[in-house]
Amino acid sequence: MQIDFAFLADSATQRPDGRVDALAIGPFTATQGRFPASVLHFAVVARVGFTQEDRDRAGTLHVRVVAPDGATVAEQQSAVEAPPIFVAETEGRRRTRVLNFYNVPLPAPGTYVCNVALNGDQFDGDVHFEANLAPAV
Repeated sequence: MQIDFAFLADSATQRPDGRVDALAIGPFTATQGRFPASVLHFAVVARVGFTQEDRDRAGTLHVRVVAPDGATVAEQQSAVEAPPIFVAETEGRRRTRVLNFYNVPLPAPGTYVCNVALNGDQFDGDVHFEANLAPAV
């Protein structure tokens, strides 16, 4: 099993059938009047692919939000189990997870990295957002 992709969204929800509705996909900038501050809401969406050998295995998806100074400011995890095997399915099996983050502290301006890992194996994609100080008026 491996992470196929992971991305940020302003908002995301997962339907009961597994499909995901996501708004404003991709990196964003949180502009603040002062620091420390917080970002009210964002979502990390990740899809996990399973091979036939993974049919009885489960995984743990772990997302850690890291501040510019290296400190962890938020984290979540979610269990991911292999979907059932269907005879007609030819491209493997996948599960998507939405992890919503609320009121994440922003101690300072800079780049905040969302480290996404499955069973400890780090996803190599670039999942980050910026926190900037608003210019003085």
